[in-house]
Amino acid sequence: MAGKNKSKIKGYRYEKEFEKLLRDAGLPAFRIIASGAGSENPKIDVKVGSSHFPRDWQVKERKKLPEWLFGDLDKVSALAIRQPHGPWYMVITLQDFLDWLDVGILRKEEQ
Repeated sequence: MAGKNKSKIKGYRYEKEFEKLLRDAGLPAFRIIASGAGSENPKIDVKVGSSHFPRDWQVKERKKLPEWLFGDLDKVSALAIRQPHGPWYMVITLQDFLDWLDVGILRKEEQ
């Protein structure tokens, strides 16, 4: 990665770490080569899932996360949030997400 700026190197490292965490948990996941500059969708960093349930993920790491958004995740299982009339979103720890998937959704055996 000679010649790349520090931000791109860190982004690559986070994407690879996330991909490995998912693979170690038994999920079919792979990092998009040259993510952020791809022809398919420049926002996709990691593809996860089987052909029956494919999902595109964007991977980010921030020095500081909004306290109001993440501050109570140690006290609850997940946070459900939305804007008025908008879609619902969930904030959940990766470990809780993987534990929830333990029922068999997205497992490699389903491919």
